[in-house]
Amino acid sequence: MANATAKPGLLARSIPEGTTSSIKIAAGCEFQLNAINPVNGDIETATLMVGGGVGGDFVTVYSPFGTFSGPLVVVGPTKLKLKATGGDFHVVGSIIVVDSFEGLVEDGHGGAMEVLVDGEGDEEEDEEEEEEEEEEEEEEEVSDEEEAERLAEAERKRQKKIKKEEAKRKQKELEETLKRQREEEEDVGAEGGKKKKNKKEKTTKKEVMKERALQGGVKVKDFIIGSGSQASAGRNVSILYEGSLLSDGYVFDKNLNKKRPFKFRMGLAQVIKGMEVGLMGMRVGGERIVTIPPSMGYGKKKIGGIPPNSTLVFSIQLIDVEGRG
Repeated sequence: MANATAKPGLLARSIPEGTTSSIKIAAGCEFQLNAINPVNGDIETATLMVGGGVGGDFVTVYSPFGTFSGPLVVVGPTKLKLKATGGDFHVVGSIIVVDSFEGLVEDGHGGAMEVLVDGEGDEEEDEEEEEEEEEEEEEEEVSDEEEAERLAEAERKRQKKIKKEEAKRKQKELEETLKRQREEEEDVGAEGGKKKKNKKEKTTKKEVMKERALQGGVKVKDFIIGSGSQASAGRNVSILYEGSLLSDGYVFDKNLNKKRPFKFRMGLAQVIKGMEVGLMGMRVGGERIVTIPPSMGYGKKKIGGIPPNSTLVFSIQLIDVEGRG
């Protein structure tokens, strides 16, 4: 804590972040805080507070949520305290003499300063300053906790924004893949010379690739139609998958290891109901997006990073089908 006795004239003071600067203003003097300039800190978090005078509570004179209209006028005798958080501050003020009184003497520069009698009131003043310092330390601890919570909330918002952007990027990539595949199919059909037949095939594939609603509100959208064995109840299937939340794109589970795909038997409730419904009829080599409503997923339960009542989105590749349905 920096302390100084205010003398008439211009006062310029630098207040480092996290510190409190005290200024004693003598009786008959008046202090005017004219200008405030935050430096070496985040302009969005820098705050300057002032305490002293009547009540002695701190009040904010500069923050990102308001501007200082000034000047702030404080009449002595009093002890003014300036407290900086979130960045350093430069402050400029002026001290003027507003009344002559016993106790002001010339300081050799045509001004006046506070006169303290040696030994008089020292003990009481020391005790007051110690109490003030303890209170300020407690206030700074609370301020640190609030700042940590604010930063944590800002980080949560940033991560949520990143997840949403990632989900949009994946959706765009899937749409571009679908567009390229359709263009390639049209080119192959034109080269074959069987326009009528090709037109019928393309119409069928276009209908298959549209998003379709299945049992329980499950939706599927095929991007690659497989040509191998078909997934059905009672058969063992091997898949690669990535599961995310529809709300913000958060990836809660995935297995993209082709050497060790995820295996289970259809129809035995080894996975959530929506997964079985979404895989039904899919052929080996196919890729599709399966959207599962809460009623066909985990419902009102909170499972790991999956909140209650979540709509799930699975990107699935069917690697193998074994056994008979």
